[in-house]
Formats: sequence, structure tokens, C-alpha cells
Amino acid sequence: MTERYCVYNHPLPLLTVEPKGGKKLGRCYAETYYKVTSRIELDENALRHLEDVGVLGYGQGFGFVAEPVAFVKVPCTFSDTGEIATRRDGTTYEDTDLPVYVYNVTRTCDSGD
Repeated sequence: MTERYCVYNHPLPLLTVEPKGGKKLGRCYAETYYKVTSRIELDENALRHLEDVGVLGYGQGFGFVAEPVAFVKVPCTFSDTGEIATRRDGTTYEDTDLPVYVYNVTRTCDSGD
């Protein structure tokens, strides 16, 4: 018989990058916007690495704004079945709050990029 554990599985992927559109600024410049969502806190170096591998578009301008940390409530589930974990008396374990970090990235480029 395998042991059962109560686990808190984060419902979101470790990292997502969503294109959020862009606009022309005039004089051959344009901006492109991205939303980066992560289960772990990222610093500027981590975002620059995403830039280096081309995940965050291209251009000479790079900036980001971190949104306040959000939290998602996650129930405790059994490790073997994924069912909501209950105690022997039938009560459920308390949900926990897991962090979600969101960064709004702006890329600026000119027609020469």
C-alpha cells in the first residue's frame, strides 16, 4: 500500500508569457507588451534572460513593472488520487494561499531592429 500525503499543488504553470499587443509610437518606433506570470518571484536578471532567448520579442528598449503579489487559494489534496483531503472525522484541511507574480513588460524598437 502506498502512503498518502496531503499536498498543495499549484494550479498554475511555473511560467507563462502572453503577448498583450502593441502600438506604433511614430517616428519609426513601436512598443510591444507582454504579461509574464510566474509561481516564483523573478528579478530583472531573470527577465533579461527571457529577453536574451527571444521569448520577450526584440528591440533596444526594455522595461517592466511588477504588479503587487496576488495569491490563489489551493486546497489540500491526496497525493495518490488528487481528491480533496479529509481528516478521519470528515473535516477538510485548511486551504493555503500560494503566490502568483505578474510582470508587465514593454519592448521598444525602431524600424532598424
